[in-house]
Amino acid sequence: MNKYKKIYGSGASYPVGVSNIRYASYLEITKYKYNSGLKAAYDNGQRDVAASFGQNSIVQAARKVVNESGKGLFGGLDETDYDLSKLNADIIKDIKESDAFNKEERKQIRKNIANGDYSHIFKDGNEITLQNGDVIKNAEQLQAIKREAKSAIGQESAIFNLPMPQEFSYNYSADWSNEFKMGTMARLMDDFAGGLGQMVTTGAFSVGTELANITGKLAVGGFAEGAGFDGGRFENVIGAAFKGATNPLGSTDALDINRMLGLAGLAPNENAINFFKKMQNRKFTVSFDFFARSPEEGTNIDEIIYAFKGGMHPSASQKGTGGVLGFPDLFVLKPMFVEADQTKIRHPMMPKSKMCALTDLQINTTPSNNFVTTKDGKIPLQSVTMMFEEITAMTQSDIKAGDF
Repeated sequence: MNKYKKIYGSGASYPVGVSNIRYASYLEITKYKYNSGLKAAYDNGQRDVAASFGQNSIVQAARKVVNESGKGLFGGLDETDYDLSKLNADIIKDIKESDAFNKEERKQIRKNIANGDYSHIFKDGNEITLQNGDVIKNAEQLQAIKREAKSAIGQESAIFNLPMPQEFSYNYSADWSNEFKMGTMARLMDDFAGGLGQMVTTGAFSVGTELANITGKLAVGGFAEGAGFDGGRFENVIGAAFKGATNPLGSTDALDINRMLGLAGLAPNENAINFFKKMQNRKFTVSFDFFARSPEEGTNIDEIIYAFKGGMHPSASQKGTGGVLGFPDLFVLKPMFVEADQTKIRHPMMPKSKMCALTDLQINTTPSNNFVTTKDGKIPLQSVTMMFEEITAMTQSDIKAGDF
């Protein structure tokens, strides 16, 4: 059986005890499984569609139906971290489908499992195959999975306490690109009579063009009768003559109303107004330098990096053949401050984030321009840069309720 690395856990701190140093500022990053993050969004002060999804009973019921029915339809999702109920369901399913047990034995074993007794499962060398393809051959392997399953119970989130990054900047960006060019409409709003006059004046150009066309047709008709010209040929001759007159040098620019105004030193006034379109989602870029001063701290750093690495990616069936992927995790960035009595409070001068997706993760294993390892192969110095983007845009309601 493969030994999976743990993506979900209670969290970690670097350096150890950073959240207990008096007067220290540090960054608390909470990682949520996607749907748990939506449920927690409202408690974090969000007043938007993400928080509504998390709180709305209809949405949650629909999600449950899709998740349960989707296992058969799309192949389901099998995360590497078992909870105890999933483990028991997997074992019972395998026993029900196994030929190694008769009906009474299956019934007794299912009852034993419900009571936490797994002692009769491995009768006569029987093996158990879990949904993700793992084969359990003995009680020792099962006990190891049970311990991991118990440690994962209720771990829908994990908290990482890290020192304040070397640079922590944030911005608010509004998009006002919904442009409306009012043009003549603005002229009418200002002076109705003058606007009508403007339309008549500019419209005279098209009237004049149409008059020229009519005159040309009459001329073609007259010449065709008197001189025997073919109407089509003569129309071509007249067209070529007008083209040569207005475009003698072969340029392609048309003589339109804008250029007529330009000759008079005037330019059209679009009377454009920009309407609000949307707020851009905020982005946070944070960088950390991790330096392991002991083997234990090296292991702790690896677990922190691995947790962010795993949380950035979607979940999938272990066989890789499922028709759908589970969404990656969500994150909340919350600057914290430790008071004199070691009380932890939200930093009074720094904003926290809404629910964020981790959109970019860069790990530099040679920040000193040298590749260095310890005697056991661990990398003592690593530089990590992460970019987070909020999944919803900011509103005034968010700012009032959530100190964003």
